Amino acid sequence: MKNLKKLLDKYIKKNYIKNNLELYSCEKCLTSRIEKTYDILSKESIDKNLNIPFEKSIVKQKKVDDFIKLIKDNETFSQYLLQLIDETGLKDSEIYNRVNMDRRLFSKIRSNKNYQPSKYTVFALIIALRLNYTKANKLLNKAGFNFSKNHLADIIIMFCIENNVFDIFIVNDLLVSHEQKALCLE
Repeated sequence: MKNLKKLLDKYIKKNYIKNNLELYSCEKCLTSRIEKTYDILSKESIDKNLNIPFEKSIVKQKKVDDFIKLIKDNETFSQYLLQLIDETGLKDSEIYNRVNMDRRLFSKIRSNKNYQPSKYTVFALIIALRLNYTKANKLLNKAGFNFSKNHLADIIIMFCIENNVFDIFIVNDLLVSHEQKALCLE
C-alpha cells in the first residue's frame, strides 16, 4: 500500500494543476468562449454575421464531426450504464455490492432513464465496472461531468483507472489520505 501511495503522489505531482485564478480572468474567459464558438460555426456564418476574418476561425473537420456525433447521440447516462453492465455479464447486485452502493440508489438509476447522478456516484460505478479511461470518460460525460486536472479526486480516480486499482477500500483509502471524500458514503 505504501508503494501505491508513493506512485499516486508522483502521479499527482505530474498531473494535478492547482487552481490558478489568473487562468480565469474575464478577458481570457471571453477569448476562450469566442475560440470555442469559432470551432462550431461555419465559414459563411462567421464571414456574414460576425465580420470576423475566417483565418482566425479555422474549423477543423474532426471537431465538427465530433460535435455532430454528440448532438446525434441522445443515449442517457442510465442507458449507457445499463449497456456497460450488460457487457460485463454481471448481476446488478454484484455491481453495486462491489462499491457498497445502496441498493435503493442503484434502483433509482436503473428505473429512471433520465437520472442525474452526482460525480462521486459516477466514480463509484466506474470503479465497480472496472472501466478503462475511454469508457469511464464517456460515462462521466453522459452524466454531465468530465475528468478535471484541477480536482484532486478526479486525479486520484484517473490514477486508479490507469493502474487497475478497483478495490473500493483501496480507492477510498487513497481518496481519504489526500483529504477527499470517500465513495459511496451518501
